[in-house]
Amino acid sequence: MKAIFTPLFAVLCLISVISCKSDDDTPPAPSNADLIVSNWNMTSNTVDDGNGTARVQGFPITADFIWDGKDYDYQLTFNKDNKVAENGSLTLVLTYSTLIGTKEQEIPLNTGADGNVLLSGAYNISSDQLTVTNDGNTVVATIDELTETTLRLSVDLANVSPQILGAMVENITGTNKITFTKQ
Repeated sequence: MKAIFTPLFAVLCLISVISCKSDDDTPPAPSNADLIVSNWNMTSNTVDDGNGTARVQGFPITADFIWDGKDYDYQLTFNKDNKVAENGSLTLVLTYSTLIGTKEQEIPLNTGADGNVLLSGAYNISSDQLTVTNDGNTVVATIDELTETTLRLSVDLANVSPQILGAMVENITGTNKITFTKQ
């Protein structure tokens, strides 16, 4: 009996050791802070649910709006030192509706000395939030997706610094959805 029990016990011990092997052999998944460090090309920039109030000749005008980007030549570069730089341009096709009708307007956006896009400066990632700060202006974006090849951001326009929107805009709501692919 002892001759059967000893090998059986040894096999059971071996099985339990193998089955209890630590799963620590797999490397941890990269964090958002690690994945974002790269060069990213913009492929989409939309707002489908916008509403805003602006002052035109002193009178408040409220409008519903949407926009869709085109002519993308816009890149973001996130560095390990928590700096992000933008480069390039895009055109927003803005469609807005007021009491007097619907209009469409193309708005070219450029970076650089004369640029009017703000996603350059110091950045911080906390969980699924990306915060970019430059000269007192702040943009906070939710990271909807971040993989080795895709970065999708959502920006709540109600939380964008008023200086970025311009002096005429009093308030704005909507969600700006932006997609990038890694270079």
